[in-house]
Amino acid sequence: MSLQDWSDFKEYSIDIHLFPRRLDYYSYAPSMAKWLGSNIQNYDLVHIHGLFSYVNGLASRIAQRKNIPYVVTPHGMASRYGMRHKAFLKNLSFNLIERTLLTRSAAIHFTSKIESEEFGDLGIAVNQFRIPLAVKPLVRGSEERFFEKYPSLIDSEIIYFLGRIDPIKNIELLISGFLLTAQTRARSRLVISGAGKKEYVIRLKKMLKQSNLDGKVVWTGHLNAQEKEDALSVADVLVMPSKSESFGLSVVEALSVGVPCVLTTGVALSDEIDDAAVGVKVEPNPASVSEGISRGLSLSNSCNSFSRTALKFVETHFSEESVSREIVRMYRLCVHSNFVDE
Repeated sequence: MSLQDWSDFKEYSIDIHLFPRRLDYYSYAPSMAKWLGSNIQNYDLVHIHGLFSYVNGLASRIAQRKNIPYVVTPHGMASRYGMRHKAFLKNLSFNLIERTLLTRSAAIHFTSKIESEEFGDLGIAVNQFRIPLAVKPLVRGSEERFFEKYPSLIDSEIIYFLGRIDPIKNIELLISGFLLTAQTRARSRLVISGAGKKEYVIRLKKMLKQSNLDGKVVWTGHLNAQEKEDALSVADVLVMPSKSESFGLSVVEALSVGVPCVLTTGVALSDEIDDAAVGVKVEPNPASVSEGISRGLSLSNSCNSFSRTALKFVETHFSEESVSREIVRMYRLCVHSNFVDE
């Protein structure tokens, strides 16, 4: 957690302890061991986020030794794709550390149906809860402010990508799908927002140039909160083509301001979004993505009726109140070992 992240929690009067990392790799923070050993017994429950790091293994070992129950939220790190990435090191670590960490937990918390289903591949019998992340609906931003920065996009159909610029996001697939879309929709433009490794961005821009698309694509770089709201205010459809996505925060944020979403099957929320008719689930190939964009644009053209449906979907499934209620219930069951089938 950064100092900036810490400052965001000041208003809640929560005690937060920061432990410096000696190494970025594996999140090695040795000072955490002494503090946990002396203080963990003052807590009723430990909630571990993620896998494959020093601090997670450390917290689980000390919790076990002190008989403190703990919950684990993997955040997609135990998904099929996640386990294939750096497979040798992941399998070695999993068999030495993570399998025991997960098996001895009071419960595993998943944020989507797909994540919980893929966890079944690991053959670990443990209490499970499926509770989405809470997402606060965004405020609709300023179209005027956005178009002042990007006047070339006025009167365009805007296909939008918002996220980390990383190979797992499969932006190559989005570019290939957009190439097909641009052949039949002359007004279509692709806007890409996010930051990433320079080498990957260069590779994507080279792909765009070779496809004669560089004049139809705008890169905004990383956006702050207001800039993100402004960009979503002009977006006609958001596309998330990820190879693997354990949740999809930007999808829910886009829906909260009435932007339809196109999601490949690797995005964990794709089934729920498609079933609710607030977006389109597509196969991970260019033709399917292009078709999904067209269907998403049709949803966008339904204007206010779609916006109301999308916002209701977000408020029903991802509100802070409903998610907090389920999280507290999970904590109580873990502390009192009073489980029912989930």
